[in-house]
Amino acid sequence: MVLNEYPTTRGDFVSIGPGKLFQSDQNTFHRGLVCREGNKKGVHIIDHYGQAQLCLSMDYCKKVFFPNNVNFMDFINQFVENQNFEEVQKLCHGLLLTPLDNDRRILRFKKFVNLRNILDGALMLNADDEIFHLNQIVIKEDQKITIDFLNDRLKENVLKLNRFDAHQRRQFIIQQIHRFNLNNHITSAFGIATTQVMLRGKIEIFPPINTVGANNIQLAPLANGAFQLNPQNYYKRSNLNKVIVLSSRINFQKCLKPVTNIIQLATCKKGNDIEFKEFDLFSTNIDAWVNCAESIKSENIGKEILILAIDGPYDAHFFLKYSESQTGLQTQQIMTPTLINADFNTQRNICHKTNVKMGGLNIIVKFGNNVVPISPELQRNGRGTNLDINNNDILVIAIDVCHGSTTEPSTVGISANYLYSLEFQNFFFYGKTRTEVIEKDVLFPYIQKLLMEACKNRKIEKIVIIRDGIDEGRFSRVIGEEVAAIKSAAIQVGINAKFVVFVINKKTNTRHFTKENNRVVSLPPRSFINWGCRYKFVQFYCVPHKCVSGTAVSPLITIVLDEIGISKLESQEFILGLTYLHQIVNKPISIPSPVYQADEIAHRGQMLFRTLKKYKPEKIQYNENGEINFEALTEHLSFSKFSLPFTRYNA
Repeated sequence: MVLNEYPTTRGDFVSIGPGKLFQSDQNTFHRGLVCREGNKKGVHIIDHYGQAQLCLSMDYCKKVFFPNNVNFMDFINQFVENQNFEEVQKLCHGLLLTPLDNDRRILRFKKFVNLRNILDGALMLNADDEIFHLNQIVIKEDQKITIDFLNDRLKENVLKLNRFDAHQRRQFIIQQIHRFNLNNHITSAFGIATTQVMLRGKIEIFPPINTVGANNIQLAPLANGAFQLNPQNYYKRSNLNKVIVLSSRINFQKCLKPVTNIIQLATCKKGNDIEFKEFDLFSTNIDAWVNCAESIKSENIGKEILILAIDGPYDAHFFLKYSESQTGLQTQQIMTPTLINADFNTQRNICHKTNVKMGGLNIIVKFGNNVVPISPELQRNGRGTNLDINNNDILVIAIDVCHGSTTEPSTVGISANYLYSLEFQNFFFYGKTRTEVIEKDVLFPYIQKLLMEACKNRKIEKIVIIRDGIDEGRFSRVIGEEVAAIKSAAIQVGINAKFVVFVINKKTNTRHFTKENNRVVSLPPRSFINWGCRYKFVQFYCVPHKCVSGTAVSPLITIVLDEIGISKLESQEFILGLTYLHQIVNKPISIPSPVYQADEIAHRGQMLFRTLKKYKPEKIQYNENGEINFEALTEHLSFSKFSLPFTRYNA
């Protein structure tokens, strides 16, 4: 607060949420929206040579805002394309407005009275049934947009705003620090002086993780952290034996050859069963989509089927995935140009996705000496086999929560290796709106089901929990609610396991840079940073991947519970190994793959709910108190209903 006071009272910056300050100047963006420069920052207590030290962490960013004090009708006229008033209605839900005749009154936009004729006016969330004419209300200042409700093209333009290479980003951060004028009369009055020099320290670069394919063939590592994987070397091949192509007849004829090549490459056999089924992918009749999938299922009992939809509009993906949830058939949508113009790498990635989706496993990892001991002496010194998931006694559970609007339930995504040690399957369930930490009694039944399935396949002696997106202030609640729920469920099913709990935070304010040929660049792949971390916490930053565009993000990993006594080196190599298990790309990703999968499946659940609410709202069940019945909603939209998925269907 002290650091914010001078730049905000001077009028150069405005506060937009905790730790986020943006400049008052606004620049034209697209379709009436504006963008502003600013920063995300926080003050941390770090370990500085064994002593507690306050440290300012800051990152530069741009955000898109609604224009300040602009007539609402004027903004709508600039924003709307092709008379798509539903898009602007979603984007503006909850937007603060004020009437021209009473600037002290604050309104919150709800919806247009009539989407076909918006001149009929608008309704507000806090004004009962009072109707306001659009040219008589003005947008309040300093309101950022939510990109979830933008179309793909505009969303990509928003994301591009923050793609800077490391050299540019470092310069922008330095500019923000200078604009702040951190050492001023206000900070001086509080006895605060800031040294405006970035921290420096060493990075540890780990060797590549060994990746293994079929017949224990070690895949050749490349300098950039990637590895060579071709479909003929899959560790375990799927049982795919039939592909049903949904498309127009013209598109099927165009794409038959590339589809045949890809499926042949994925299955390593000729003469695959590829069947054409003509279907209008532009249909908005959700029942027609489900009926089509159900007919395919009834005609192919006992077969492992992939439904491949070729082309279709943006919404076709939602209808396809809703049909998947209702029938339990795996689906995939690919556009015609992607198939026709696919080079070898694109074809190979489609094969990787197909094999995993249908129950295969492309690679496994073999850990190095930090996880697997090379001598009894090293094992006695704490370098044991605690976290080697190849031992088959470790269950890894990754958890993430996805939040939508204030009127939508939160979606919990879970990824776990409950079937086999190196295979991760995913599922989701719904919970209370905007609940970040999952309550014990809500999480318990889903974890109990997961643990019961895991016990069928092996004896579980260690449980590793990887929780995504929790800030430091909620660590104790995660232990008290979520970890407690998992421990209770373990006892209930007869598992006596030791626990290790990691918290991954990929949205930090901290950036790390290095120099290469006298130019500032991102850290190289497999980098670990053990300094600049919280005082008295077991923490480290890591950069597992090679940054392709922009600046590499350094996720912060905290060990909040350790009942085994693992070393930091072991935990780092374990985390690094998990980043190699994405299976779809031939390189490590930026965070452990189970965490990425939990995030993806949570977003899938959110997308399915929005599809259901828009096209089949009568299927949403409510309790007597008017709240959504989350258990019934989860059952209706889950891929495998009452049982757990046996494939990574959302690959």
